[in-house]
Amino acid sequence: MSSIFINYRRDDSSGYAGRIYDRLSNYFSSDHVFMDIDQIEPGEDFHDVINEKLKSVQVAIVLIGKYWLDIADVTGQRRLDNPDDWVRLEIAALLERKIRVIPVLIGGAVMPQSTQLPENLMPLARRNAYEISDKRFHTDMGKLIPVMEKVINAQKAAYNPTSKPSSTSATSRLSFEPEMVRIPPGKFLMGSPENDAGRWDAEDPQHEVTISNAFEIGKYPVTFDEYDAFARATDRKLPNDRGWGRGRRPVINVSWHDAQDYVKWLSGQTGKQCRLPTEAEWEYAARANTQTRYWWGDDIDTNNAVYNTTQTEPVGTFKANAFGLYDTAGNVLEWVQDCWHENYNNAPKDGSAWLEVNGGNCDRRVVRGGSWLIIPLYLRSAFRLRIITDYALNYLGFRIARDC
Repeated sequence: MSSIFINYRRDDSSGYAGRIYDRLSNYFSSDHVFMDIDQIEPGEDFHDVINEKLKSVQVAIVLIGKYWLDIADVTGQRRLDNPDDWVRLEIAALLERKIRVIPVLIGGAVMPQSTQLPENLMPLARRNAYEISDKRFHTDMGKLIPVMEKVINAQKAAYNPTSKPSSTSATSRLSFEPEMVRIPPGKFLMGSPENDAGRWDAEDPQHEVTISNAFEIGKYPVTFDEYDAFARATDRKLPNDRGWGRGRRPVINVSWHDAQDYVKWLSGQTGKQCRLPTEAEWEYAARANTQTRYWWGDDIDTNNAVYNTTQTEPVGTFKANAFGLYDTAGNVLEWVQDCWHENYNNAPKDGSAWLEVNGGNCDRRVVRGGSWLIIPLYLRSAFRLRIITDYALNYLGFRIARDC
């Protein structure tokens, strides 16, 4: 059943509603988000479906645009004054359930006063509103989503406060355990071609790598929520978030050794052997069967990555690649297992980690993926960099991997 409900009036906010639905569906999955009549199948009873959906909703957003208050029907009557208006009926039902109802102001709208609303909608005017701007859409949604997630998790805990995971099998996941994606076996060209503008010598020579066995890799970089669970359990100092916020933002200020301690602890907690991905696994997963500069193509796109900005954003802010992985370009650079080699001469071709052999410098490990402060050139799928293993930096995180 859906836990999130989007209330909107088509003539006022359908464009925003669609974008918000897509963003929430990417984060929570489409099964958990309902956007009224667009998801009602032909022949279903509108009244029955809406009422059934409202029973399971844990948090709702009411989209309020510039014309929301005054839109009229064909007779000239204000729609909100019609007792049978479905926007009005939905909001009234949601308010009556005493759940979190968030007025979301879009397109420069202002919050209506209670005296401008029908009596059964007057409580909406007392709800703290949240504004989403077209220019800041992804940032604004990135701040709203953790609030919604917190409400949903609190409701779940209140409903079943004694619930615990029944097992740590491959089909179950602990609350602090990163979500994983299965990556199929395959072949790819690792590194960059000679005609790739701005390529580094470290990306040469381009060579074929065969990933013979499927593996799992984190759907997102490890988040503060996930890492903080480890830090608290092991009495470690929490990494500094620079005041940007914790929760679903990627953890930063963690060294390679911190990441190794985390995967060791997580393996013990879950019974699943976790590790850092190899450099070849990382690039294979990030490319997702592409050979372009970025997984989405050869040209940079501001709607695909967090880069050249002032801070991180919550993981999953932008869409996933074809394998279902988020943030493989931008947000944070990610530690991998491999020691640093100046180029790919004599590199393994089976996807394994390249360690001391052939002059590897294991005091410096490879990092991949670009970050929030990096220019587009360094978001390319082939880009690689070395960082001293003791360094814990505000643009540096990691994701986990494990064998299937």
